[in-house]
Amino acid sequence: MHSPTTDDHSDHDQPPTLTTSPATQGLEQSSTSLSERDNGNSPTGEPATLKGKSQRVLDPRLRNRPPKPNPPPSAPTAQVNASSTPSNTTTESATQIKEESDCSSEGDASPAMVEAQKERVVEDLEYEFNCQYDFQRSLYPSLVTKQRIDEFIQSSGLYNRKGMNWVTINPYALDHPFLNASELVERVYTTISAIIDELGDCDGARKLVKTGKLKLCHEEKYLPQGAGYSSPSLVIEAQGPSFERPHGNEDRSASTVGFTNITTCIEVVLESEYDADEELKNHTIYARQIFIQQPNRQCVRTFSVTEDRIHFFHFDRSGIHHGYIANYHHTPEPFIRLIVGLCSLDEDVLGLDSSVQWTLDETGRKATGTLTTTDDETKVTKAYDLVSVHPLFKQHCLAGNRGTTCWTVRDPETKEELIVKDCWREEGAPPEFENLKKAQNIAGVVQMISYEGHRLQTKDFGVSRYFPRKERKKSSMKIAMAQNLIQSRVVVEQYGRDLRYFESEKQLLCAIRDAIAGHRDLFLEGETVHCDIDWTNILLGKPGAPVGKRGILIDLDSAKPVSAIIHQAQAVGHSMFFSISLTRNAIADDDNACPKHDYVDDIEASFYLTTALMILRDGPLKSPEPYPEMLREWLALKDYEIDVCKKNFEFKKKLLLCDRLADPTKHIAPYWSKASRHLLKRFYMFSRKIARAKSKIRDCADREAAKRQLNNLLSEAKVREHYNLVLHLFDSAIMELERSDADTSVSVRKGRKRKMEEPSEELPLQNATGRRTRRRYC
Repeated sequence: MHSPTTDDHSDHDQPPTLTTSPATQGLEQSSTSLSERDNGNSPTGEPATLKGKSQRVLDPRLRNRPPKPNPPPSAPTAQVNASSTPSNTTTESATQIKEESDCSSEGDASPAMVEAQKERVVEDLEYEFNCQYDFQRSLYPSLVTKQRIDEFIQSSGLYNRKGMNWVTINPYALDHPFLNASELVERVYTTISAIIDELGDCDGARKLVKTGKLKLCHEEKYLPQGAGYSSPSLVIEAQGPSFERPHGNEDRSASTVGFTNITTCIEVVLESEYDADEELKNHTIYARQIFIQQPNRQCVRTFSVTEDRIHFFHFDRSGIHHGYIANYHHTPEPFIRLIVGLCSLDEDVLGLDSSVQWTLDETGRKATGTLTTTDDETKVTKAYDLVSVHPLFKQHCLAGNRGTTCWTVRDPETKEELIVKDCWREEGAPPEFENLKKAQNIAGVVQMISYEGHRLQTKDFGVSRYFPRKERKKSSMKIAMAQNLIQSRVVVEQYGRDLRYFESEKQLLCAIRDAIAGHRDLFLEGETVHCDIDWTNILLGKPGAPVGKRGILIDLDSAKPVSAIIHQAQAVGHSMFFSISLTRNAIADDDNACPKHDYVDDIEASFYLTTALMILRDGPLKSPEPYPEMLREWLALKDYEIDVCKKNFEFKKKLLLCDRLADPTKHIAPYWSKASRHLLKRFYMFSRKIARAKSKIRDCADREAAKRQLNNLLSEAKVREHYNLVLHLFDSAIMELERSDADTSVSVRKGRKRKMEEPSEELPLQNATGRRTRRRYC
């Protein structure tokens, strides 16, 4: 596979898998107010009701699937962003960079930059939960003994046992109250530094740093390093195998502290100035950057401290967990344990995945690394070398997604490069490795090498209550409960880049053809439906791949066993390629009225995929200029809101269900040959036929008749007939291209644009009697 980059959940392309492709999307605004969260009405991740107001309609486990990454730096400059909506992207990006960089020299962020940062965490804020009332007991109980804490309190002179207060912090223990926050920062800094020095056992590897006037640079997609930054009051700077000197500091003239080498962020705020909503957003921004810039992060903990209390924040892939240490003067032990835990030298304690480790070079940057995994089947532990110290793919959001991170590794024995994928799933949800087991030895589908099914679960962090899905539905409690998420790891073979990076017309058709064949065998032999056809979920095969392996279907975490698929008023997959039936499911109210997701939906999605690529590409790594209006309209349907899904349905209804035939080749680029145009027209006629058949079944008033028709559609004979017909269409087009290659100069097929051919006004069809009929396009 290739090298993806980062993404966040402002992108509604579906989760990561093992590909590298760019995708962009607009950020959604949250309608959840602070008062709603305080009243316990924050989202729980349950399926949307799809009534009343615009909501997401995606399966809740797949909500906010990350977009596919950017092409690697080595890609040609002619390369285009394949999934971005045509617009003045360059102008907008430049404006955004200027706004986010426009700030004072003292580190005060501009309003535009702050607002942009807050917008990026809007959806994360939907996943806010209250910590359980006794969460303080879970704060690092074994790191330091009570005896050492008592000795520190007794000898430090910082705490007054008789008055029960930190004399350096409590304003009532001083001759005068604080005049400003800066004075409080100094006093908190003195107290925490003493705790780290006396109880941290850090040997200089952890240090408290005042960063209120420093710029901790952000990392964002499509923006240069340093376009945004934050300045928390305090941070704990760290040294170790998971930390490195911040990027964008090549001359070492800037700060050596950044989100790449800190364990936590601490805000110091006067009680009278504390704004709960603003502090929540600030800490979410900090935690998001720590996750992004420390890619082996599994959880992040931060806090705000005032004169009287501590506001504690725990972040993991299930959401934001917020609690209070109401009076850290009366009960100093939880405060001390919190500091000791956040400066621990044990990276697992800090919330880092120690199975991924790096060695640093003389500049303090990550130079090499290893990833260690233990196969659940063989129980063999193996350490792979990281091909790159940076992940192949990582998500830029915190919650509401699988938190997928992919690494390219090299087997030290065979020197073969592989892909390691870490992701989270809700407890009770089917894991991807089970689907990958069913795909073993099926050509055209990604092949798994090993897996770890249960590496970690979020409820083990111990800060919140978690109910399993079944119990949560039965519970009468109105307080929102977080989902318990389980992390798994799979090691799979590496393939080529995704379909948008084809190098020739024939290569693309062969890749789609073999992926469809793999989909067929997965359905018939593995009894599994992929459920997520998208141009980023089909990879080009390895160089010189034989027939059957020239295109590889990946991302099986959305796949479902045929027996487990139910009638439901929601849709799973990439909305741009939803079938008409799935789009209707997404906007429906009644589960029982919704046909199940089956192979027909995925074949229809393959037609949309083929059509979209022929519109999007005017040759390898080339896009038409300007983009056709039809493509602009289609790309605008990538959201999952009900209103957008209604437009999606009307768009595809006009294409496949209208009385008069449409011409699918009308908007495709001049690059595509007569063979591809003929393929697309025939694929259109087949897709129109199956879409109309499924719509007829859905709308049939006689349920028994509808059931018989559906059973016929899903019979093995009909399934094989449909797949064989589609594969024949591709085989015929490929053969025609091969004949053309033999008869014409190779240069023609290497991308020289040809004059646009007029769309054929008539399309020959095979009718039931075997005669050839003709249809006129509208």
